[in-house]
Amino acid sequence: GDASALDSLAAQAASYAASGPGGAAKLIMAAVAAGEDPTSFGGVNLLEQLGASYDPATGQYGPDVYGHTLAMLAVRAAGASPSPAAVARLLALQLEDGGWSFDGTAETGSDTNTTSLAVMALVGQRQADGARARAMAYLKDQQNDDGGFPYSQSSPFGGDSDANSTAAAIQAIVAAGQDPESDAWSPGGTSPLEALAALQNAS
Repeated sequence: GDASALDSLAAQAASYAASGPGGAAKLIMAAVAAGEDPTSFGGVNLLEQLGASYDPATGQYGPDVYGHTLAMLAVRAAGASPSPAAVARLLALQLEDGGWSFDGTAETGSDTNTTSLAVMALVGQRQADGARARAMAYLKDQQNDDGGFPYSQSSPFGGDSDANSTAAAIQAIVAAGQDPESDAWSPGGTSPLEALAALQNAS
């Protein structure tokens, strides 16, 4: 048929946006990137849907850190600034090792994916300079000698580099104003970009 990826997203917008702030946030970013109106996408006001997940008492969107960071990125994509309370909440959820865990608990442990999103969400927030520096140190500590990144070195699935985590870390490195092709990010002489290319399937 003639349906585009955007048509498919619009058709699923109502159900996906209702799945939580992460879903609504991803749709907002997709709509904005495609030049569509996030207040009327697939018959849904995505900004309103995202706002409904915000708890002014805590400053957090939804139940977990991952969705909260995506929400902050979506607010910026829509041309606004995340509330000071939302920024403060994200800073308060940083763990001792400099990373962030998916659900905000120390028991779950930091992971590269949530931490990378947090770094991106804190761009332009000067009060977050120290937090961002600690986060970059955490990411560097997680990097493998092949230049890539795992979900977490302490993950039960192992510490091998994967494409998703490596791509997320590259975005964080760029968002932090650093060069992913620099020697600093090429521990074994291989950059994260080369590591990501090496993970591409033959197809």
